[in-house]
Amino acid sequence: MTTLALCMIVKNEEEMLGGCLESIKDWVDEMIVVDTGSTDRTKEIALEHGAKVFDFEWVQDFAAARNFAKAQTQCDYVIALDADERFNGADGSKLRERLNEQTTNVGFIRLTDAVSIHDSVEDVLYEQQSTPTFLPRILKNVEGNDWVGRVHEAPTYVFDAFYLKVDLVHLGADKEFRSSKRKGERNLKLLEQIIAEDPDQPPIFFSYLAGEREAVGDIQGFYKALEIGWHKILAHIEQNTDDGYANAGLISLYPAVLLSQNRFQEGLSALGQLIENLSVFSTNAANTLYQVLQTCMQIPFSPQLKDAFHELLFEASEFLVELDGLTFPEPTISGATSYKALQMQILALGKLKRFDEAFVVLEKAYAYSDATFATQLDHLELLIEQGDLATCLDMYTDLLKDNLHTSPDIWVLGALLLIVMGQQDDATEYIRRAMETPNRKFLSRHRINLLKGLHTRMCVLNGTPMAGIGAYGVVGAILAREPIETSHQIPSTLIEFVVERYVGLGKIEALLPFFDPRAEEILPGCGAIVKAKLESYGVELEDDGQKIPIVLFGRDLEEVMPLFVSHPNLNILSFTEEEMSLVSEEINDVDSQVLDDLLFGSMDLFEDEEDDGLSRSKEILLSKYQGMEGEPVLVWPKDWPVSAIENLCPERRAVMYLGSPLKHADTSQALYQWHINNTEVPNVLESNLFYLNARMMKNNPSRMVHQLMAQLGVASTEVNTAEIQGGVDWDQVALSERFTAKSDVDILNVWKFL
Repeated sequence: MTTLALCMIVKNEEEMLGGCLESIKDWVDEMIVVDTGSTDRTKEIALEHGAKVFDFEWVQDFAAARNFAKAQTQCDYVIALDADERFNGADGSKLRERLNEQTTNVGFIRLTDAVSIHDSVEDVLYEQQSTPTFLPRILKNVEGNDWVGRVHEAPTYVFDAFYLKVDLVHLGADKEFRSSKRKGERNLKLLEQIIAEDPDQPPIFFSYLAGEREAVGDIQGFYKALEIGWHKILAHIEQNTDDGYANAGLISLYPAVLLSQNRFQEGLSALGQLIENLSVFSTNAANTLYQVLQTCMQIPFSPQLKDAFHELLFEASEFLVELDGLTFPEPTISGATSYKALQMQILALGKLKRFDEAFVVLEKAYAYSDATFATQLDHLELLIEQGDLATCLDMYTDLLKDNLHTSPDIWVLGALLLIVMGQQDDATEYIRRAMETPNRKFLSRHRINLLKGLHTRMCVLNGTPMAGIGAYGVVGAILAREPIETSHQIPSTLIEFVVERYVGLGKIEALLPFFDPRAEEILPGCGAIVKAKLESYGVELEDDGQKIPIVLFGRDLEEVMPLFVSHPNLNILSFTEEEMSLVSEEINDVDSQVLDDLLFGSMDLFEDEEDDGLSRSKEILLSKYQGMEGEPVLVWPKDWPVSAIENLCPERRAVMYLGSPLKHADTSQALYQWHINNTEVPNVLESNLFYLNARMMKNNPSRMVHQLMAQLGVASTEVNTAEIQGGVDWDQVALSERFTAKSDVDILNVWKFL
């Protein structure tokens, strides 16, 4: 009988190790645990569970530690698990039986991410909380068949491999748990060191780099890593080499990234290159294409691009059907080349109004009994698209009875049907039911966007606007002063309908963002449409001409000042020395008086309630506003008490920026004092405060600039985000290494630095 050893490398895993060992101990012949420097009970726990424990000095190299563990056993094969993973004991017999049949060097098994560390293995696998990934975790224990790679280690050879349908569950995928362990920062540091030493890495390396950058919020770095990996694969293809890259990982998603950035022609071209060279990107061409198409289906394309995408979706899903029956080294996702591909065709043909063809494909999909309910949902959606509401309503009523808790899809389509039938208010309950369905797994991913669009529409019409996809998403973005997620043509009748709803709700003031310069830029003429509609209800709006200043607070403002200085619609207020001295004197006098009153009580029985002691300061500010084009920006000096803002600028738009804590604290005590000093601004202002920090501006400057301008209601302009990003002092890894105590982590989380 073939023997099998568990081989693990661990450090300070007392919380998770016991559960991992318990899950697999009955299915292995030996358990090897290599400790790289634990200071907790990790080694004791391993011994209590019957493992053999060895020490290994950490040398910043995961493969070296894995190979050391493998060398400690004489078993025929080894299986590698991490402490935060659990083996599915129900697969134990299958694992050993299949292993007895093998002679090849590497075995792949399935890993599924959990949502929470408290989930059970059974719940994760039953609910299919994420798409499982096949990973090379089983190695034949022979000389030369080793692990390679300082981080995200992999076997030396993966082409001669076998695949086992046995499952691992990754409890450590829990976002809060992963953040607390800082494994992402550790991995990212190693990857960045490797690329600094030698930039000529294979494409899969850039897939790992992209994943770790995305995990810490570095979106710009994520895009850049994908781009580099993509072009490396294209260069490999042009060389016409035959060895291929067995797994390109996240790199295959690059076409979807381009499409999501509205780089449509580039995205189409990249998707074509992917389809032509699928064997280079993965050991299973069908899986790769299916997963990329599923990702693309969640992109909210503008109306001008939808037809082109659906043409592409139809052609690509036809190609998937052609792959049905082919055998790949990696098992094909169930239904990817059969009924799931046909369902994508139905969706594409329905959106293209090619209904006769769609119903022909629908009949083919009904032949797959395992997917009857999913096909029925596609049938309903096709009838709504076609406008056959009577047939659709009859079918929907029958279908709903037996599927109240099956999936959110049934409720989403019910809400859509009610809206099309003109029953706007009734649809709200169906949207709520869709969002509260216990099993939130959609049978078709495009309905995730459909639900988002319906929810956005509901929020806008109920007077609680939010940004989102579709026409109502644009209107919601204007009213909520949030960034626009998609471009969309907005008919004047929709704007008038929103005004009508808000008048009925008594929320006329909520319509004021329609008069922002930003709103006029997004929807030219919208202010005039709203004004005319309001006047038809006898409501007149007058512009008092008052300027509302943007007030900047915080530390290290010099890092973001280029954004405000270079913006043509923003004007930094400047003061003479005399003016600054006068304002400072008045503000400090008022602050001192407030303190005296608190300590000793006010002795002035004849105090003029309208005189707040800042009259001359207010006159100076008003004089600065007169004749000013654009929006005034007041940089709040550090020596002015924040409490004075209420009287000096009772109406304002406030922005707070914090640079890296590394610049102000080198100990936990200093970090706590930094935290206390910063709390004054949010405590005083409470609301209407837009917060930015160095991490946000370094990792995703473009998005943060758009969010800021949206919140301020300022018309956008081309901003050199690369210049701003370059001026921000930020080092995620150094921050994580300096501040390790739980109290430090809590503080950094409060200020969104982790």
